[in-house]
Formats: sequence, C-alpha cells, structure tokens
Amino acid sequence: MAPADWSGGDLKVFWSNGLLGSITTLAIVLLFWPVIDSLLGRLGRTAAGPNGGTTKS
Repeated sequence: MAPADWSGGDLKVFWSNGLLGSITTLAIVLLFWPVIDSLLGRLGRTAAGPNGGTTKS
C-alpha cells in the first residue's frame, strides 16, 4: 500500500492533529488571501465611503 492510499482520499487527514491543522489552515488562508483582501476592501469602501469615513477640513 502506497503512502498516498493511507488516508483513503479523506481530507480530514490534514487536520488530524493540532500542529498539522494550524499549518494547513494558515496555508489555505494565505492561498486565498488576495481574494479575501479584495472582498474586505470592497466591504470597507462600501461601509465607510470613498474616503474611508474621514472628511477633509
């Protein structure tokens, strides 16, 4: 049996212990960070306005 077959195709193997789970979660967040940042930027501009909620004096 090859090492690739040990998990049986189950993705829970990536969260099988705390250290591995935190590293996997961090890797996934970093992989999708450009999308997350873009969405947060759009939400921030919509909620605060184009100037970020500040007014010029």
